Amino acid sequence: AEHADDIKARWLAAYLPLRPESVLSHTTAAWIERLPLPYQYALLPVHVTTPREVPRPRRRDIVTHHAFLPAAHTVVIGDLRVTSPARTYVDMAALLRFHELVALGDLVLRDHGVTAEELLEVAQARLRYPGRRLGPP
Repeated sequence: AEHADDIKARWLAAYLPLRPESVLSHTTAAWIERLPLPYQYALLPVHVTTPREVPRPRRRDIVTHHAFLPAAHTVVIGDLRVTSPARTYVDMAALLRFHELVALGDLVLRDHGVTAEELLEVAQARLRYPGRRLGPP
């Protein structure tokens, strides 16, 4: 996957050997869902999220995340299982700057049929994740 020139070929090469419970996530899911990201995220490795109860794939060509992953947080686009737009947004919260996250949230709400309540529900379902504050603001 790391040698593929075409980005879709990279996604597929990283995705095919994964366990069925794993999904493409984070920046990879955002690109597949056509969510605009800052340019510095265009050339990052493929991101994969695996449910906590499934062994995490250990491969050099992907960045793996181990997290709570209910079926409602996944969708199928083409032949690829990816995190839903709402889950992708929540996952990206740890990577983006505040103004980038606001812009992405506006787009997810406007163009992807996601409601503010759904975003809040997905965020609350993620009890622990990098970048989340541990206490009150």
